[in-house]
Amino acid sequence: MSPNAPDFSSVPQPMVGSLIVIMVGLPARGKTYVAQQIRRYFQWNGLTCNIFSHQVYRKRVEKELLREGGSGAPVPSTADIEARVSAIIAKEMTRFIVQTGGVAILDGTQSTTARRSALLRALKSTHHIQPNRVIFVEVVNNDKSVIHNNILRARDLFANAPENFVQQYYSVLEQHEAVYKTLNPLSDSDLSYIRIEDNKNYSLNMISGWMPSRLAYMLHNLSHTPANLYLSRPGEYVDMLCGRIGGNSRLTERGKAYSAALFEYFKAEMPPHASLNVMTSCAKRATQTIHYFAEESSKLYGQPAVDHANSDTDLNCHVSYFPTLDDINHGDCEGMLLSDVRKTMPNTLHSMCADPYYTAWPNGECIHQVFNARLEPHIHDIQASSAPVLVVSHLHLLQGLLSFFITDEDKVVAPQNAYQIDVPFESVIKIGLVGMKRTAEIIDLSKHVNQVLERTNRDVTPSAKEQDLDYNAFRRYDKKPDA
Repeated sequence: MSPNAPDFSSVPQPMVGSLIVIMVGLPARGKTYVAQQIRRYFQWNGLTCNIFSHQVYRKRVEKELLREGGSGAPVPSTADIEARVSAIIAKEMTRFIVQTGGVAILDGTQSTTARRSALLRALKSTHHIQPNRVIFVEVVNNDKSVIHNNILRARDLFANAPENFVQQYYSVLEQHEAVYKTLNPLSDSDLSYIRIEDNKNYSLNMISGWMPSRLAYMLHNLSHTPANLYLSRPGEYVDMLCGRIGGNSRLTERGKAYSAALFEYFKAEMPPHASLNVMTSCAKRATQTIHYFAEESSKLYGQPAVDHANSDTDLNCHVSYFPTLDDINHGDCEGMLLSDVRKTMPNTLHSMCADPYYTAWPNGECIHQVFNARLEPHIHDIQASSAPVLVVSHLHLLQGLLSFFITDEDKVVAPQNAYQIDVPFESVIKIGLVGMKRTAEIIDLSKHVNQVLERTNRDVTPSAKEQDLDYNAFRRYDKKPDA
C-alpha cells in the first residue's frame, strides 16, 4: 500500500465521506429529534458528527452587528443578516467536515427559499464539499395533536418555563407559518432533499451515493413518535449453571419462573388493548423465555379475522423469531467450559483482550461482525415501530442496542466499547423518551421470580447472578487467561 494512501482502519462500517445535512421545517415538527437520530446513526457507524444551531449563529451575528454599528448606524437588512449568518455557518460546518471527515447537521427552520439559497451559496463558495453531499431534510407534520405534544415536550426542556410558554410558542409558530415555503420539485429541483410528510409520505430529489442513500433509508424507518423499547436476556439455563459458553440448552426451573415473571410484568405494564412487538432469538433458552408471549400471539395471529379489541387474550402481542438475534458464534469454543477456554487458549484470549471488537472467536464471529451484519437491520425495525418493542436476545446484541439507543448529548458509547456495558440478569431494561433523550430504567425481576417459584410449589433456588457476573467478566475480557 502506498504510504500516502488514506487510512480507513478506524471506520468500522463502510461510511466514508463527508456529508452536510440541513434541517427544514416549522417549529414543533420534531426536527431536533430527527437531527439527533441522524447524528446517532452516523456516530454508531463510526463517523464524527456534530449538530449546529442556526438560532445560535443568528444571535451571535446580531450581537456583533450591534457592537459594530453603534446607535447611529443604519439597521442592516434581513438579507444582509442572513448572508452573514450563512457565511459563518458554512465556514464552521465545512471546517468541521474537513477536520473530521464526518457529518455536520444544521438544526433550525430554514423556512424560506431565500435562507436555503443563501446557505447553499455560502457552502459552495468554500469549495470544501460537493453540492450533492449537502442534503436538505424537511419534516412536515399536519397533525395538531402531535404538534401540541411536541410543544409540551419543548416546555419540559426548560426548568423555569413561564406559565404562558405554550401560548408564546403558538404565537412564534404563526410568524413562521406566514413566511414558510415548503420544498417542492419545481422551485427546488436543483437541491438534494428528503421531504417527510406526516411520517408517511417521503419525497426524494437528487439523492445518490452511499451515504445520502443510507440517510434516506434511515429516515424512512424512523418513527417520529417512538414507543418504549424493552430489553431482556433469557432466563437461567442449564449451560449457564455449568459454566459453558454459548450452547443451546433449555431453561432451568428458575429460568421458567423468569419466563412467567416476565410475562406478568408486561401484563401489568401494557395499557389495555395496547400492542407489543416481541423480537426474539431462536435459541432454545430465548424461545422458552417468551413462551407465554408466543401463546398469546398464536391466539391473535394463528387464525384469520380476529378482533384484537374483543379477543380472549391476556396480552396483545406479536412474536417474531430472528436467527440474526442469536448469540455470537463462539466457533470452536461453543459449549466449552469457561475454565477450559482460559487454560487451553491463552493466546487467543490475550488477542481478544487486546482487541475485543475485531478479534473473532476461533472459526466464529467477532463483535464487529455481529453489529455490522446482524444488528443494524433490527435497529431500523425498532426505530420504525410505533408500538412498544421487547427484544429477548443475548449479551453482546443487547449491549449493541443499548449503545445505540442510550445517549446523553455528545456522550455516546461507541460500538467498539459496547462490550463493557452491564446488562443485568433477570431484569428488564426499559428505554423511553424523556424530552429529547432516551433514558434507561432497570426493573429487577429476581424477587418476582422467587414469588413465582413459591406460588407453584417449586424450590426457590438462588439466582445464578454470581455465575452470570463471572460470565460477564469473561465476555468483557476483564479476566485474563490463566498464566
